[in-house]
Amino acid sequence: MAEMKGIFQSLSRIDHSPSRVLGSAHEALVGTIDKHSFISLIYGVLDLRTGTMTVARAGHCPMLFRSGGKTRYIKPTGLGLGMGTNAFFRKTIAEETIRFSPGDCAVFYTDGVTEARPKDGEEFGYEKLEAVVQSADVTSALGMRDAIVMAVDRHMQHEPPEDDLTLVVIRWTGSTT
Repeated sequence: MAEMKGIFQSLSRIDHSPSRVLGSAHEALVGTIDKHSFISLIYGVLDLRTGTMTVARAGHCPMLFRSGGKTRYIKPTGLGLGMGTNAFFRKTIAEETIRFSPGDCAVFYTDGVTEARPKDGEEFGYEKLEAVVQSADVTSALGMRDAIVMAVDRHMQHEPPEDDLTLVVIRWTGSTT
């Protein structure tokens, strides 16, 4: 992770296109990562002046976007970093651009959220996550985060999950200009 952090800190200053940054990160990593391993991630660039976010995904969970009372997954294509040749990897990476309106939310999460499963039970899943995001109070990013964490906790019957649960919620309040 320290290597990835350094790669992204360098590349994000040079290029603002998420797909090109992922392609360059893949090139930097492919020679050093174990050939049986890969890194999944989702990378977005938010323009604070216009409220647009461009997102690219490298084999990671799709982003959830709630806008105008509707919730949908943002899932541009892309392989995990370290998979395939540089040329093939670059062909798989796509970007999607969304525009925020005041009150809209974007939810980034790890598979520990969707794969949370109580003993002898079903996974929390993508449909349940989408339903929570759709019905949650969106007056704050913290409120959205708490609604998701509490729903997963109830699903897990208050038992600790086996995997990490990582959430990042962005709630747009308007442009900074």
